[in-house]
Order: sequence, then C-alpha cells, then structure tokens
Amino acid sequence: MVGDGLAIKPATETVCAPVSGKITVLMDDSKHAVGMTLSNGVEILIHVGIDTVSMGGEGFSYLVKVGDVVKAGTPLLKFSRAAIKKAGHPDTAVFVVTNPNGVEFKFMSGMNAETGKTIIATY
Repeated sequence: MVGDGLAIKPATETVCAPVSGKITVLMDDSKHAVGMTLSNGVEILIHVGIDTVSMGGEGFSYLVKVGDVVKAGTPLLKFSRAAIKKAGHPDTAVFVVTNPNGVEFKFMSGMNAETGKTIIATY
C-alpha cells in the first residue's frame, strides 16, 4: 500500500496537475509518473496506467521538468492510449498521497470530472 488516493479513467491523453505544487520526481526511463510536493509539504504521485513502467517510456512524454512550479490544471504528461492498450495494460490514472504530512484528505469518486472545474479531493 502506497497511500490513499483515487483512480481516474482519463477522457483525453493528457494528464493535468490536480493541485498546485512543485514537480519533484519524474521517472526518466518510463515517463509514466510524476511526483509533486504541495506548499504544505504533502507529496503526491500521479501514475498513468497499471504496470506501464514495463513499457520503457514508449507512448509517454513529459510536459514538465523537475523543479517546475505548476498550478492546478497544468498539463504534466501526454500518453498514448493505443500504445498502452497494445502493451496489454489499462490506462487508468492513479493519484496517490505518498506523504500526507499530517493532512487529512477526502476523495470524491463516482462522477465525471473535468479538468479545472471538478474538485476530486479536499484537504
């Protein structure tokens, strides 16, 4: 178990920041995940697909770099749904709180969410 989180079936092939924060981790070999640190010290991981690390970055590209400070809704990475499907993996995006830093989260699910308009978590 990594931490509390939320899984989202993306409507597009671009994953955007769910909150504002600093980009602190990128998986340069696989390009399938982004780590962010919020101003309150909370750390989150945004991971595209299940077992997609095995794809070695094929079908993924970063739109940010480590050290970038981004706002909620900023595009973080692009992925190819076709490449993920061809590799035999689901393209579900997972947002996980890896270090809650004492902050309690409440996640919303069971709805259609729109980037920049729908709140998916409160803290």
